[in-house]
Formats: sequence, structure tokens, C-alpha cells
Amino acid sequence: MKRLAPCLAVALTLAAFAGCAGSPKADFYTLSAEAPREQASGGAPVSVVVGPVIMPELVDRPQIVFRDGTNHVNIDEFARWAEPLKSQIPRVVVADLTRLLNNARVSTSPAVGEPPAAWRVRLDVQSFDVSPGDAATVDVLWSVW
Repeated sequence: MKRLAPCLAVALTLAAFAGCAGSPKADFYTLSAEAPREQASGGAPVSVVVGPVIMPELVDRPQIVFRDGTNHVNIDEFARWAEPLKSQIPRVVVADLTRLLNNARVSTSPAVGEPPAAWRVRLDVQSFDVSPGDAATVDVLWSVW
């Protein structure tokens, strides 16, 4: 009976490791800025602050949400965002605006010691549809002041 307990413990440990070996691997995704196009000509330098970003609760999660029809979504536990969308979206918008405005200081927060931003951009994401590894389609209401 004393020999059975260690053998049983080893068998249970091996079974637990075998169960973990078969679990799917998670894939992580990020958003990226658009490919460079023709830049605008340099004008007077402006300062732009991007944010805040308002996200629908449905997609404000680490898992990627796929729309499957009008009223049905799938939440994929193994397709995840590498960082929260609330930080990725402003980062991508900053990269695109920096490239497009050429001579602008664009950031997600005002720089210390600089005068207040001349322009502020608020983003209200209305919908966010994803095809992992391919594209994301985003409908956004912009407020610029």
C-alpha cells in the first residue's frame, strides 16, 4: 500500500502535464499606423494632443471580438490584443497625424513646460470590427477643438 501512493502521485502529475501540453497557444495582435503617403508641406508648427479615447465595452477587453452577423459576436480567448485598445488607438492616431502634419508636435499628453495644445482631438469609437492578421475597421466620431 505504501508503494501505491508514490506511483499514484507520479501518474497524476504526468497526467496533469500531458493535459497542459495540448492547450492552444494564444496569438497577440497590435494596431499599426498607415503606410507612409505623401506628406503635407511644412507650415507653422502646431501642437496636437490626442485623447481621450472612448471605447464600447464590448471590445474594451484583451480578447479580440469578431462580429458574426448583425446581432452575434464571437470572443476568441486565444486571439488577444498585446496592449489595451485604449492605448493602441491613440498611439496609431499620433503616428498618422505626425506623418500627415509634418511639422506638428503630436502626442497623447501635453508636454511639460510647453504652452497648452493648440488642438485637442477626442475619439469616440462607435464600432470596431476585426479580421486578425488582416485589418480592423473602426467607426469613430472625432471632436477637434
